[in-house]
Amino acid sequence: MFDGRCAREYLDEQDVAYLPYGLDIVESLGQKVLPQLLRRLNSEIELTNTDAAPFADLIGDTSVGKLIASLSETTNTDLVNKLATLTTSETTG
Repeated sequence: MFDGRCAREYLDEQDVAYLPYGLDIVESLGQKVLPQLLRRLNSEIELTNTDAAPFADLIGDTSVGKLIASLSETTNTDLVNKLATLTTSETTG
């Protein structure tokens, strides 16, 4: 008997006596598809232009410079938007 409640047992355990029909798709995905996907993503990352030279003037002891130096996946997007937006007075004066 196989149902959704016992699926976790099949996915977590290494040695199972019975593999239900269709569950081999998960194994195939993990062993074949994901490594290919990783290779493709890495090749796209290598081709991406990550030259920071055009932004050299922004780096320094300023609010923007400090933000750039500390950029990560946890960076506050509201702060990025605030610092990336110029007010009318900043653009005219």
